[in-house]
Amino acid sequence: MQDTAAPTRKMYLTFAGVYLAVTLVLAAVPMLFGFDLPSVTGIIAIMASAMAPGQIFVKATRRLMTSAEKAVFATFGTMIVIGISLVLFGMFMAIAGAGLSAADFEMAFGMPLAEMAAILAIGAVIGIALSWVAIYFGLGVTAKATLKALEKQDAR
Repeated sequence: MQDTAAPTRKMYLTFAGVYLAVTLVLAAVPMLFGFDLPSVTGIIAIMASAMAPGQIFVKATRRLMTSAEKAVFATFGTMIVIGISLVLFGMFMAIAGAGLSAADFEMAFGMPLAEMAAILAIGAVIGIALSWVAIYFGLGVTAKATLKALEKQDAR
């Protein structure tokens, strides 16, 4: 068994790149084809984005990630998801010509700002938790199969 350091930079860049690409494709589908996608597609995009870094880790270290390593990656991966989501939200709002002021939000959603903030806070906590869990488990989805394939290849 090799004991090499994990290529964390490559893992995070791969995760961010795959997540951004999948998110942009999922955002374009309703615009191009005129049908709505279910909200669960965001979780699927996050989980799919976590599979590639899991494989990169296994190929570099020839072992599965420990629970602590997965937890750390899931934490930073969740921060990446939040950052990309906020940037894309701001971009799409700017493209649509919508303002980002409190008055604009009150007018658009038809509810007081305090009520909207409470709903957004609850949604953010749930979204962060779901994102963390999806990344944590997404890292291991294809990692075992990759490790078995590498071990089979080494046995030849």
